[in-house]
Amino acid sequence: MASHWRPRIDEWKSTDKRHTEKSHAQQFWSDLLRCFGVIPERIDLFERDAARASTGNAGYIDLFWSGVVLDEFKSLLGVHPSRMNMSMSAG
Repeated sequence: MASHWRPRIDEWKSTDKRHTEKSHAQQFWSDLLRCFGVIPERIDLFERDAARASTGNAGYIDLFWSGVVLDEFKSLLGVHPSRMNMSMSAG
């Protein structure tokens, strides 16, 4: 997993690429879930409608698997470098 994603992430950081969460969130989660034998196409996981608790406005959740995982993917600009290194070193 890390050997596949680390070069992409390094390129995004070096080129200051923005909006990576819109372009790559589903592929990242699909790849990660496959590491655990989960075939994401069999489950409706991505971009689920949601209401913001803070405002009540409509939005969506990047990944929602009831009782298992909830995720809101962020671009590299929204991730502190120490967290990026920590999460990528595990794979």
